[in-house]
Amino acid sequence: MTHEFSRVGRFQFGTGVALPQSCGEGACGTCRVRVLSGAHETDARGMFSAAELSAGRRLACQTRPTEDLVISR
Repeated sequence: MTHEFSRVGRFQFGTGVALPQSCGEGACGTCRVRVLSGAHETDARGMFSAAELSAGRRLACQTRPTEDLVISR
């Protein structure tokens, strides 16, 4: 995915890539993804343990790419 999208969760609109989401505010955890590579800024909102964060777990709706990202569900 390219960093032209303001948030990873917004990437799906107009691209045909389906990412589950519900609240869009980082409260429900429906949009959990794993960032495999690429720089980004995020607000994990206490949703993940330290081990999950170090494994790349993020909320798509709260993650803004600063370069191209590779993500996985």
